Amino acid sequence: MFRLSRAVRLVGSGSRVRELVARHPAVATAATELLAMRLRTMTWMIENLAFRNVIGRVETLIQGCACGRQPLVEGVPDSCARITQQELAALTGSVREVVQRALKTLEGEGAIRLGRARIDVLDRETLEVWAAGED
Repeated sequence: MFRLSRAVRLVGSGSRVRELVARHPAVATAATELLAMRLRTMTWMIENLAFRNVIGRVETLIQGCACGRQPLVEGVPDSCARITQQELAALTGSVREVVQRALKTLEGEGAIRLGRARIDVLDRETLEVWAAGED
């Protein structure tokens, strides 16, 4: 779906990892920051799946992308730039057809305007109402 970057994989025993961290404290800092970011993202995803309907989950994702605060992909700040309905469905735990209906509902409310691989936010207040689950 998204291309991140080249990855380096380290394989070794616990003692070798501790030795690496002792010699290079920046490794421990980077690993801790990465784990914290992933934990925040997973917490956000679980909260959305548990407490929001599909429209609320789609809205939350759109709102985050519009504000530049939703990290869809680690280290790729413009991962929202061209996102498909299929990708939105995967990220919100739904299917494309349901996401399409949610987007049409939001468009009908005047919150967004849909384009080809593009969603323009027109009214953030309306989006926030949908995110809160209010009708």
